[in-house]
Amino acid sequence: MTSETKRCQATPSWTIAIPPDFSTIDNADSWQAHADTRVVYVSSMKVENGGSLVLATVLRAAVARSLEPASEGERHQLEESGVVGDAQITSTATGFELKGFACTDGNLATCVISFEQGEHRQWAVSTWQSLRPT
Repeated sequence: MTSETKRCQATPSWTIAIPPDFSTIDNADSWQAHADTRVVYVSSMKVENGGSLVLATVLRAAVARSLEPASEGERHQLEESGVVGDAQITSTATGFELKGFACTDGNLATCVISFEQGEHRQWAVSTWQSLRPT
């Protein structure tokens, strides 16, 4: 992310970088940021199996199946600093939507970014890729 962002505590276990002019809403179990026609939504959860943290690679494989087929949208990947994930941008009636997730061992963040202008695609991808565990 560039210096033109601020890092926010999106959920108790994840942060994200957004432009400084965005307003934020903390819904206790989820978080939103918005400005003009752009909206960022983040939620997260801890994932265990029998008291053990589910590995990030296992989480990624399971959650990636929830994305549309690759032919239905533009796919992006995240593999940085122990964080892995996938996202997809699709067209909507009012513009575009990035639906993505990021995970570490035992932690999953979901992220939806809505935007109207195609020129905001890279911003949406960079914002999603800025998700980091706390």
